[in-house]
Amino acid sequence: MNDIRQSFTEAKNLFNVPDLAASPPCLLFVLESPHKEEIKHGVPVAGGSGKTMTKYLLQENVPFGIYLSKNPTLLKTFGIVNVCPFPMQSAAIPDEEWKDTNRLFLKTAESIRTSTALKFKDEKKAVLQDILLKDFKERLLQSAGEKTIIVPCGKFAERYTFLAGIAETHRVITGVPHPSYNSWAKERYQNTLSEMKEMII
Repeated sequence: MNDIRQSFTEAKNLFNVPDLAASPPCLLFVLESPHKEEIKHGVPVAGGSGKTMTKYLLQENVPFGIYLSKNPTLLKTFGIVNVCPFPMQSAAIPDEEWKDTNRLFLKTAESIRTSTALKFKDEKKAVLQDILLKDFKERLLQSAGEKTIIVPCGKFAERYTFLAGIAETHRVITGVPHPSYNSWAKERYQNTLSEMKEMII
């Protein structure tokens, strides 16, 4: 399974979007993986989902990752970590030649992304999940301070936050949806989102 490891390392070197967490933040948002806008701007949640977050949290209309990168004092309050540091969707990888060479790896990554399983019997998926989880856990623990509250956004982020075991040492707010499609404005999520907002110091 060295091919999976090699492809992961290459993808991280070539298409990495760094986490945004300069100092231990009050709230650390966990999201799935970068997409085209994140690759373009070099920061997490730099597209429509990011606008949803900023609008709800700060009443601004700039994508959250871009806004935080331009207002570094806010990094004491907010941080962002992606479970996967590079796109898990083939469509967001900007290098056609690399995509062609690593088709099987990307297919495996996409199937993990859309699965609800906590464990995989398929060897390739199991190996990739192990590598992904180790990488994520390392970055998550580097970014979170003792009192940081972890906020996974969406089912995928929630699943990997659970697998990383950080709920044993940190408060985790569950039930927060992924901010795509303006979901943070929907009525059914307001109680959970209000609870999250109350944690901001």
